[in-house]
Amino acid sequence: MLAFTLAMRGFGTPDDYRRFLLALVVLVLIVALFCFWDVFFDRWILHSDLLAKPEYWVNRRQGRFGSIFLNPNFLGAFVVLLFPPLFMLLLSETNKAARLYLGIALLALLFSLIQTQSRGPLLAFAASLLFLVFGPAGKISRRRRFGALVVALLALTIFMPGFIQRATDRYDSIERETTTEHVSRASIWRYTRQIVADHPLLGIGFGEHQFLLAIAETDFERRYGRTLDNPHNSYLQAAVYAGVPALAAFAIANLLLLMRATRRFLRSSGSGTDAGALFGLTVGLGGFLIAIYPDMHLFTPNVGPLYWLFFGLLFASASRAASRAEAPAARVLRPRPYGVPPRYGAPRSPSGKALGGSH
Repeated sequence: MLAFTLAMRGFGTPDDYRRFLLALVVLVLIVALFCFWDVFFDRWILHSDLLAKPEYWVNRRQGRFGSIFLNPNFLGAFVVLLFPPLFMLLLSETNKAARLYLGIALLALLFSLIQTQSRGPLLAFAASLLFLVFGPAGKISRRRRFGALVVALLALTIFMPGFIQRATDRYDSIERETTTEHVSRASIWRYTRQIVADHPLLGIGFGEHQFLLAIAETDFERRYGRTLDNPHNSYLQAAVYAGVPALAAFAIANLLLLMRATRRFLRSSGSGTDAGALFGLTVGLGGFLIAIYPDMHLFTPNVGPLYWLFFGLLFASASRAASRAEAPAARVLRPRPYGVPPRYGAPRSPSGKALGGSH
């Protein structure tokens, strides 16, 4: 809530956004370093009791890595949210050192995403890339965006041969998640929808403990032998925790924000940096909203705050773009008080005649 409140104020200039994203790259490099070290050296840089949690060791045993998030799905959502604004910043950057810095960060994000093997974030990332390349982004042409993406893919092909196979290994088991014959996302979604139907207005209350109590009142555990501690769908999670009206408010707020931001960068397609920054934030938020469909990223303390931070920044950016677009019209329509001479030219009488001199 603090991050969202501060972000709603926005920044003063486009250069403030640039400095903010460049500072955020430090976090990206730290996240990627932990992932890289875990993949290649099989050593922990830091020791923690959290490393004994199933979120880490079960995925680690399967060859999936989540860096400091422990859960690979959380890391995947982090990449989906952050890659588009950093990509657009790279293309609008003129400083060579900053461009190299951003290029390394973007490759690090791609490496981390591949190591997660997270199906939902990978699909969301693919959808984001399509809009990132072919959508309107001010003076940054589609050819330039496509060329930058091709360079990144060539770099991955050279340094990570077979990365596509590595990223898509787990799609072979996607049928297991779509069946209700055993514990899966499909089966927990089915029971969650029933709980929502029983508590449509106010939900069951926040927290996984509340969800476990609600699911225990059904025959889920008797039927499947065990249960899951959350619905594994952020939208269902919002509805079951707080009710259908809360989910509707969340969905409408995001839809209106994305529509407003889209209108702004379409109208300011020639403004360069402003349009590019607005475009990057919009694509990042849109991709994240796809990624949270099969998982609970929205309600995690390590990914959720970054989403709300970007939500506030996008709202502030779109609002500022709107005020700038309306300001010239306001100046034209504002009447001049009677008797006040025009700004330029000779002073005039109330009748409109020049009182002397020439312009």
